[in-house]
Amino acid sequence: MTGKFPVDFGFMLPQVFTETAVDLKVVETVAVRAEQAGLHSLWTQAQVVGKADVLEPLTLLSYVAAMTNRIRLGTSVLIVTEHTPVQLAKLVSSLDVISNGRVMVGLGMGAPLLRLQMGGFEMDRPVRRLIETADILKALFSDGPANYQGRIWQLNDVDMNPKPRQRPTPPIWLGGRHPDGLRRAVKHGTGWMGPGGASTADFGSYVQQIRQILAEQGRDPAQFTIAKRIYIAVEGNRAEAERRIKDRFEVYSKNGDKGTEVSVYGTADDVAAGIQEVIDLGAQLVVLNPLYDFVRQQEALFEIINT
Repeated sequence: MTGKFPVDFGFMLPQVFTETAVDLKVVETVAVRAEQAGLHSLWTQAQVVGKADVLEPLTLLSYVAAMTNRIRLGTSVLIVTEHTPVQLAKLVSSLDVISNGRVMVGLGMGAPLLRLQMGGFEMDRPVRRLIETADILKALFSDGPANYQGRIWQLNDVDMNPKPRQRPTPPIWLGGRHPDGLRRAVKHGTGWMGPGGASTADFGSYVQQIRQILAEQGRDPAQFTIAKRIYIAVEGNRAEAERRIKDRFEVYSKNGDKGTEVSVYGTADDVAAGIQEVIDLGAQLVVLNPLYDFVRQQEALFEIINT
């Protein structure tokens, strides 16, 4: 936990570069500073193709693992239709060994876009692929050879080494906002990451549903983490923060107004109040996600959460 707020904080790494070339110095500055400030975790996202320069998430986390020692490393999220489960298990296990047991694996289905078929991956049965991928990761991470009989994949005495440092498995997180997705997260995951594209009010609704599902499934709420990724902008006045958020959302999604619906922005006091609202609704981990000027925004956010 950090500062005055009774929760853990994570931070999204600079990963998407739309206005400049890939700047590894910014990545290093943000990663090292986050660890120095006592943050819980650093996070990445996944995007294979597009006009922007976007670094691959596990490669980026391997780079960051080499310059940090304590801070946890998460994916929000890896798209299961871009990987075979065994290949993904190998990548995650290797990263967990390299980082000395700091990986948090977020998995998701992603959008059923034709561009993903460029790698030869089938797009049918995405829900089944998500479930079986999570199950196969756990099987391969466990001691001994893995055996698994799914509808899509089967494993018969498959050995994969080295095993992750975290036993019996690194934490596996699922996202989603549909009631069925929330049930899958509780059934198959150790945590749920609330989408950045959801408003604070929507997040509160999802938390209520998750708490009910935890009770229905007999799961200990203390063993399941509820997180929220928040798009953030801190400026000297609210109007400037709103302008910057709208500009960034126009670049990312061609919908600037959406940015004001799902982001926490404004002065330091505005942002502190917005973070507190998310916490009051049930977030146990808050992942801060600036969309521009990462180093400057990071320092402004550290002032907020530590004072």
